[in-house]
Amino acid sequence: MRLSKRMLAVLAIIVFVIVTMEINATSKTLKVAAVFPGIVTDQAGMQITYEGLLKAEKAFNIETAYSEKVPQADQLEAMSDYARRGYDLIFGVGGEFTDAAKRVARRYPDSFLIVINGAPTEGCATLNYNNKQFGYVLGFTAGKWTKTGKAGIVSAMALPVVLDAIDGFKKGFERGHPGGEVYIAYTNDFDDVAKAKEAALNQIARGTDVILPFLDNGMVGVLKAAKEKDIKCEAVWANLSKHWPKQNLLCTICDFGEYLNWAVEKATKGELKRKDYINGLGTKMGYLSEFNDEVPEDLKDEVLKVIEDLNSGRLKI
Repeated sequence: MRLSKRMLAVLAIIVFVIVTMEINATSKTLKVAAVFPGIVTDQAGMQITYEGLLKAEKAFNIETAYSEKVPQADQLEAMSDYARRGYDLIFGVGGEFTDAAKRVARRYPDSFLIVINGAPTEGCATLNYNNKQFGYVLGFTAGKWTKTGKAGIVSAMALPVVLDAIDGFKKGFERGHPGGEVYIAYTNDFDDVAKAKEAALNQIARGTDVILPFLDNGMVGVLKAAKEKDIKCEAVWANLSKHWPKQNLLCTICDFGEYLNWAVEKATKGELKRKDYINGLGTKMGYLSEFNDEVPEDLKDEVLKVIEDLNSGRLKI
């Protein structure tokens, strides 16, 4: 059957409209928001995650937005606001977002809620690390390094992620220094520098010579105390060797920025699931900082062997 020129023209228009609709449907700009409990210039977990958001914006051509210094009482509203505005991915940066994320996920099923460092959460994705493993490596290193047999941990609250890291740290410290003591202090604020410094000084007064601050901006207070008293610190959420090389002993870095990038990439491919993801040491998202220059080579080798044994399953925590 031969078609007239008019019918061919109509068919061409129809094909053009269909193709254009498909392109527009598949090229929708992904809208990604992140809600931070602290400031995005804390030189710790908040800043690492924020820098990851900026990196994802360039890498995946997404639209981004963020809110910082959002107290727990306002987290539900902050996340709900982004959902109402049609954001596809909404990150809560910290375990304290667990309850808010769960409630927002129920109310706004078209938005994908993601909690970083949070307990497995119904209807959400959670991006976690094997915190016991990270804590164990730091505890073992501290145990081998300590001259006093005493180490400290300063955090804000007993969140599951914190308790897992503490459990691992204690076991690692015991292996590195059998019979040693680990002091724990909570400040009830991840960002309060003064409270963190006071807690660290109290631990140092009891003989502690290595402290792990499990904090955001409050970490600065612990590091100031360590500098004043000439002791060492470790970290999980930041690479202390960049800004505090003399105080840094070793850090097991949870690179939340890379984790956020990973999640955004999975989402662009339609592969991100509402499940708990767990990452370990020895990946792009979880790795070691530089050792302090004072750490002997044999101790470095021991630490690397511990990581190897953990990853292979030869060492169980």
